[in-house]
Amino acid sequence: LLATVAACGDAPPARPRAVPLSAHVEPPATHTVTPIAPSPLPRRLWVQPGHPAHEVADALLLRSPDDAALLERLAALPAGIWLGPWMPDPRKEVAKIVDAAGRTGAIPVLVPYNIPSRDCGQHSAGGASSPEVYARWIGQVALGIGSSAAIVVLEPDSLTVTDCLGTGELERRLAMLRAA
Repeated sequence: LLATVAACGDAPPARPRAVPLSAHVEPPATHTVTPIAPSPLPRRLWVQPGHPAHEVADALLLRSPDDAALLERLAALPAGIWLGPWMPDPRKEVAKIVDAAGRTGAIPVLVPYNIPSRDCGQHSAGGASSPEVYARWIGQVALGIGSSAAIVVLEPDSLTVTDCLGTGELERRLAMLRAA
């Protein structure tokens, strides 16, 4: 997916640097980005309106206009929309997202994040209370997408953060991911 996003030209820089917009910064001479393959995306990625960075940029405008400008540029880039238990009706919320993106001719990037024992109790502890609850929840996400175009980054740390899971729990997690 990262190669795909990079190939479509919409990938944000690794770390924005605080430089005035009028300043010209040359990339290091040794830095070359070569796409692995042409982008398979027929359309651009969706930029969600009302990104929280806009509010922070507004607050910084008078004190630090250069930082505010950088935040506005960041808010104008496509980003994944995280989906989780904080959404009271995932089917309805996801349908609104894919409909809004579709009206602009873009593809949304959705990031479901509700698998049981997600993050092994670390910074983002939580998730569905059982595999059955997760199956219903992810089913509602799928129904919200329907036949619309969307890129889904499924449970991004569910395979990298597994050290708290016993063998049986890991097998259940893998089964949930396969079913999703």
